[in-house]
Amino acid sequence: MTDVDHPGPAYDAARALLFRPSPLVHAFGLDMNRAALVVVHEAGLVEDGVAAGLARAIDLLAAEPYAGEWVDYLEFESRLAELVGGDASLIHLGRSRQDMFSATCRAVLRAGILEVLDALVVLRGRLLGLAETHAGTVVPAYTHGVQAQPTTFGHYLLAVDDAMGRGFARLDQAYARGNVSPLGAGALTTSRFALDRSLLAGLLGFDGVVENSYAANHLAPTDAILEAAAGFGIVAVQVTQIVQDVHQVQAAPLPWLTLAAGPLTGISSMMPQKRNPTALETLRELASLVTGSLGALFTAAHNLHTGMPDIREVSITQLAAEPTRLLVELFGDVLAALRVDRARALAECANDYSTMTELADLLHDTAGVSFRDGHRFASQLADHGRAQALAPADIGVDAAAAIYRQVTGQDFPLTEQRYRTALDPAAFVRSRAGLGGPQPAELARMLDTQRDQLANDAAAVSGHRGRLAAAAEQLEKRFRALVGG
Repeated sequence: MTDVDHPGPAYDAARALLFRPSPLVHAFGLDMNRAALVVVHEAGLVEDGVAAGLARAIDLLAAEPYAGEWVDYLEFESRLAELVGGDASLIHLGRSRQDMFSATCRAVLRAGILEVLDALVVLRGRLLGLAETHAGTVVPAYTHGVQAQPTTFGHYLLAVDDAMGRGFARLDQAYARGNVSPLGAGALTTSRFALDRSLLAGLLGFDGVVENSYAANHLAPTDAILEAAAGFGIVAVQVTQIVQDVHQVQAAPLPWLTLAAGPLTGISSMMPQKRNPTALETLRELASLVTGSLGALFTAAHNLHTGMPDIREVSITQLAAEPTRLLVELFGDVLAALRVDRARALAECANDYSTMTELADLLHDTAGVSFRDGHRFASQLADHGRAQALAPADIGVDAAAAIYRQVTGQDFPLTEQRYRTALDPAAFVRSRAGLGGPQPAELARMLDTQRDQLANDAAAVSGHRGRLAAAAEQLEKRFRALVGG
């Protein structure tokens, strides 16, 4: 006998690290055994009296305190055999640890997705409330890191909600494709026993089966896991985009947007005046865990033969549902703690030539000036003002007319009132006419539409949880009937 015959603690520790035993995994394993007994009894493979004895024995083992260890199925069957003898193996008819572990991965997957979906529903409710509050709050928007045009903070927040809504939709679709059962596939070809795979799936809360028994264990788990991981990763990336926006604005000496001092910020240990936006940093760190997990899972999956278990085993620990949920929840707290200085935001828009597009558009719309000529004039106006350290409002209509004449050789066609209106950031926002813009009527329409979508999405999550609860109730009822038998 050699040391290889008795693996040391490193092997056990490595397996525990990979599989991360958890109450969820343990409970689902027990439910798989209960459901298997119901199905083999239904198929006439186990007599009533034997089924009753097996059910009572499973109850005894389930009642034992769970210490957090990984319990391999063969260990469980051995314990069951101590109570009922050779009949213990009857619950494993037509079954393999392959389809059992594939099913366990999917149970972990669906639980994680549901937690994130719940968090997204709450986050989006907060976003829509804030968007309504700030529907008329004019703020600068940026492209290439430079102020571009005025919009409203409500318009910006609706864009964030739209992104989180797409994240929800992707994960909800991942749930639909992931919450299907491999059980009954056996190792890869099913078995000689005509087990009711649909019943087995339904008792465990799955919405269907992976029909092809080869795919069930050796192809379908890969894309189900990676799809969910990608969904988590996209949510994380888009949260960090907003985090970076806030960081950029907060870096200004007099920022119009700040994270309120309090539990989400930290005072410097050395510099008394400094308030560090630690919650923003925490969001970025959580997002790094999520996107790092995505890389780990894709790495585990690539270049594998179809029969290899790597991606399924690694997914138990590497699927970043918990960091994603925490990310989404903290993001909601951060949004609620943002403070907008409306006057400062409006002044920043007014002082940095952010309405020049409107000036060019207005020249074309009211005087027939080609957009390119209007664009050249507005660009020259901005260059002139910046060179003289002037805000747009400091450039009178006569000075504007002189620049226009230099650019086009023609008289300036706008009245002073129209010229001044074109420089007004609030008027800029009101004048938007396109679908999806920040103008009040369109913003109100989008708010209503996105609230309706959120209500539908919340109902979808409730439906998922309701079906899982109904399945658990049905399993308990069918299993108790065996005990009574």
